[in-house]
Amino acid sequence: MKKILIIVSTLAIIVSSCTQKQNIPADAQMIAHFELNKTLFEELRSMIENDTLRSFPLTYHDKKEGKVLHISQERELEYDTVMKKIQVAEFWAFSPFSPFRENSILFFHSGKGDATWSIDKGFEYVFDRTKEEGKKFTEMELYDAVFEKWVNQCEYYKKINDNWNLFIFYDR
Repeated sequence: MKKILIIVSTLAIIVSSCTQKQNIPADAQMIAHFELNKTLFEELRSMIENDTLRSFPLTYHDKKEGKVLHISQERELEYDTVMKKIQVAEFWAFSPFSPFRENSILFFHSGKGDATWSIDKGFEYVFDRTKEEGKKFTEMELYDAVFEKWVNQCEYYKKINDNWNLFIFYDR
């Protein structure tokens, strides 16, 4: 009985690992999505800058630190509408949690994970390209770059155009 349980558990882990990539779109798909919706991405970026929001949906830190202007329900609905159109679940802007974040806005497009690991992929708007020192850029598929070296935490970027990148974050 123990052997059967071990075999079933092992197979479940293998199947789970093989299907992880299915929920993470390929770089080419995401770049095509960005190009198709570039105007809406720029509109959302402009809204964030004008309202000086740090994240959306609004987080505990935004409310606690008072770093966010209070926006009306109508404005929240505008954010929600644009974000749904471009398939962005949330964004982080001007975040102090990473040295790169004070120079960018992250737009989270897709992700997967559980209590032991997570992988997130999305779009990054960069205010100043000269402040990107230390970022790991790659030409290979971002998902493949994450698992090439199999480290506990990593992030990779791929340039889309002058101010936009794709990003992928992995943490386990």
